[in-house]
Amino acid sequence: MKQIIVNNSLVLSNVQKFEGRNTATYTAKMCVNGEKINITYDCKADNVIIHEWYKIQKNALDIITELVRGCFKRDMVEELYPAATAAIDKYNKAVGMGFPESYIEGLEFNMNYLLKKIESAGLIEEFTEYALA
Repeated sequence: MKQIIVNNSLVLSNVQKFEGRNTATYTAKMCVNGEKINITYDCKADNVIIHEWYKIQKNALDIITELVRGCFKRDMVEELYPAATAAIDKYNKAVGMGFPESYIEGLEFNMNYLLKKIESAGLIEEFTEYALA
């Protein structure tokens, strides 16, 4: 199980990801002002569910929800880093070895798809550092 430190006062612990055929969700325990709160993030719907929402001050609920959403989205995208680097390597190898154009186009499509997901999350610079390390 994983722990994500959101900021000085918000920590997500027992972070787990569950994937089904048509679903992907994260669950975690969030500690806010000493209160343990269960949360669920639906990756497909981009929806955060704070189960014990009533334990959070009303004026802080929206801010906490957005912070948690951002953390889960970032975690999802960072999971793509190994797949994206593998896709880049596979594409470059196929081009270098002169594989058929139709095969290369499929590899290029997959590579661009993964890179667009990373870019849309605003993490392309971090990914570049990861890929070059």
